[in-house]
Amino acid sequence: MRILAFVFALFLCSPSPKELPVHFENNLMWLVLEQDEHIFHIYLDTGGVEYLHNKGKKKLDRQHYQTFSALLDIHEIPLPQNPILRERSQTEDDAMLGRGWFGDRTWLIDYDDERIVFEPEERVFENSLPLTFKSENGRHLHHLPSLTIVVEEDSIPLLLDTGAQLNCSPEAAELFGGQLVATSFINASIFDYWVSHHPEWTMIPLGDAQYDADVIIVPSLFIGNKRVQNVAFTRREDVNFEVMSTHFMGESISGALGGNALYQLGSIIIDYRNELLSF
Repeated sequence: MRILAFVFALFLCSPSPKELPVHFENNLMWLVLEQDEHIFHIYLDTGGVEYLHNKGKKKLDRQHYQTFSALLDIHEIPLPQNPILRERSQTEDDAMLGRGWFGDRTWLIDYDDERIVFEPEERVFENSLPLTFKSENGRHLHHLPSLTIVVEEDSIPLLLDTGAQLNCSPEAAELFGGQLVATSFINASIFDYWVSHHPEWTMIPLGDAQYDADVIIVPSLFIGNKRVQNVAFTRREDVNFEVMSTHFMGESISGALGGNALYQLGSIIIDYRNELLSF
């Protein structure tokens, strides 16, 4: 009887699937909440942290009683596990939900139908890839998952980064169909190797208008046994990923895999508890 009672209690405590009010654009994702005649655009980024930007803070202040957590709670949105930080930088978004929101949970991200479901019902996928985390005593320390892709038989570990974005130069915007688009990142060492060994690959000099960085398009790569094509990688200095690898990751990474690759998988499950990416 005790076992049955425990199972029943566990069933009652298990979260139900919840589809979130989201907006997709150029394979980037926002949570969109309307409250007291204000619309809040909240950027969703597995590689980021929780921020309330000044723009969003002003909207909350006009209501005199509202906190960011209260706003999420009113709309039955899962709350972040980490404290919500305040940032003063200029941004078009009102807030961001990152690794402390995604962590230790399961998410369905459906790029085809532009849906996100929190704690989705179980379903069968053809492929599953292991995710690696920095852990201590069985607990994820920073909720930053990495996975391995293959480019021309080279295995490359990358951060799983749904929020990786490219602020395009005019040339890049024309090529990618927008000013702000999803991208992937790669360290300078690999980027420069690709450029020197593959002059036939398309390269956009200074395609990243925000950081004056070059962009290269990898014609083909594998995520598990799934081949995806024409994935743009933006160049970043090696030190960026060396620091991340040392302090935040469970393995040394060489870059980040973003929505411009993930969307080609169609519908994905990111299962933090079981450390799996399924598609």
